[in-house]
Amino acid sequence: MTAQERIEPIAVDTVVTGEWIITLNAAREIYRARTGPWTWDQAGPAGADGLPDWLRMDADAALGRLAEGVRTVRKFNHPRILDAVTIEGVGTCSDALNRGAADLAREYDGLFVLHKSTSEAEVELELKVFGERPVAHMHTIGALHDRVLLNHMTSLDERDVELVCASGARISQNPTSALKLAKGTTQTGKWKALAAAGVPMALGTDTANFDLRPLHNPVANIVYGSTGHSVDTVLIGGDVVLRHKQLTSLDEARLRHQVEAINRRVLGEIGIAPLPRWPVV
Repeated sequence: MTAQERIEPIAVDTVVTGEWIITLNAAREIYRARTGPWTWDQAGPAGADGLPDWLRMDADAALGRLAEGVRTVRKFNHPRILDAVTIEGVGTCSDALNRGAADLAREYDGLFVLHKSTSEAEVELELKVFGERPVAHMHTIGALHDRVLLNHMTSLDERDVELVCASGARISQNPTSALKLAKGTTQTGKWKALAAAGVPMALGTDTANFDLRPLHNPVANIVYGSTGHSVDTVLIGGDVVLRHKQLTSLDEARLRHQVEAINRRVLGEIGIAPLPRWPVV
């Protein structure tokens, strides 16, 4: 029986997009994930100027979409695919939506995921509008607790660290994205303080791409999304030195074996044994 035959796709609910359902149906065979339909109400401190009309709805409609998303994921009853209450954040969501989403995660014993305190600009905006920093404001409105996962936390102060630690919230750090966008994570991310305080942190990424796809802007994809694995063919001085990802003038497997042997010999001579601290089988 094929994987397609084993999977019975679930129906598309009225407030959950078909694209998300298609992804969910495919993901359960190959991923471990928390997922949910993303939303916003464009009524946060940043306002709606410059934002697309896509998914524009009020807080009540957005919360209905989030609740339906949780129920949709749970219909799968799959041990590796769990639900998440997911909003955009970054000044695009009202207090009502932030607090409602946090309450929803508690009600369902799920996880509330959002971008928060992602830049100094966001911090300055919330200080201007609310008179307090983004993390502090979440605490004030009752939206910061142990069912919260904060993404892209690049701009924190000591008080933010204390609030996150006391709440039991956790953080997903995304260093690749933050460094590419020059968000200042090495200066204001408080990684050491968070770790010392015992805040649970995960490493994430916002730069996933598959062979330069989706290809909306080829130049941007090459600059921000490509790696050496994206290269198919290389010419130097008119000579093809790499063709279809294979070196033309070297036996790569043989060279790799020789380098490995040299590496182990040199480490042995200088008395270094870089063995892992965990069991390897």
